[in-house]
Amino acid sequence: MVYKKHIFICTKCKKDENGNPQGDVFFKEIKNQSNKQELKTKGYRLSSSGCMGLCSKGINSVIYPEGKFIQELKLDQDSINKVLEELK
Repeated sequence: MVYKKHIFICTKCKKDENGNPQGDVFFKEIKNQSNKQELKTKGYRLSSSGCMGLCSKGINSVIYPEGKFIQELKLDQDSINKVLEELK
């Protein structure tokens, strides 16, 4: 299957005070708030990624085939909504 969109979210960046990557928590929250079956039906894919080299810009995401970067994401609903909007 060729996907219409493939969204990668860095799960290694922006560690919290305990050294845990916030990107991993962010990715899991995106998965929890999105309907996996609906994504599949629409031809979308959501994947975690390693470091994108932009950790100073917050949690990072890149969307293909556009090559669109979304930076400065945080563990808040506004940032989660930015990514979820790409899945519509």
